[in-house]
Formats: sequence, structure tokens, C-alpha cells
Amino acid sequence: MNIDSSLIKQIGRALGREASASEKGSVIKLSEFTEADVKEFRELHKKVGGVITISFIRFKLKGIMPLNKVVSYYSDVVILGLPPESWVE
Repeated sequence: MNIDSSLIKQIGRALGREASASEKGSVIKLSEFTEADVKEFRELHKKVGGVITISFIRFKLKGIMPLNKVVSYYSDVVILGLPPESWVE
């Protein structure tokens, strides 16, 4: 998924680090996100909300992931706190 460079900068500011276009497609499937990734998603959720967090998750995924799967992952792992390795695609 493509996101605007201004949104990438906003995400970086919210995370307190430089987010870059090189992160695009860095993960093949949702179950491969690490605890560190999930921690960032949770921080991003707190600071900018769900829509931008879901956009960032989709941005980091390689290929096209159906929105309903990403929203389910976001709900289960980011919001409810399930361990990322326990999430089944």
C-alpha cells in the first residue's frame, strides 16, 4: 500500500523516529510482525488513532492484504493485546 510522504513524516513524529519509505513491504504476512513492531503500532494508535495505524500496518506489508484481515489483526493484537505470534491469519 502506498501512503503519502507527509503521512510517513507524521507517523515518524508520532513514533519519535524517522519513518521512511524503505519500510514499505518489509513484512510478508501479519504473523511476522515482531513484538517491537506491535509496540510501535500500539504507540501510534494512542497518538494518532486507528486509521493511520492500520494504514501503516498495510504499508509495511508486502503485497496486498485484504483490509478486513488487517483490521482483524489491529483489533486482536494492537487493541486487545494478543501476542502477535498467536494471531492466526
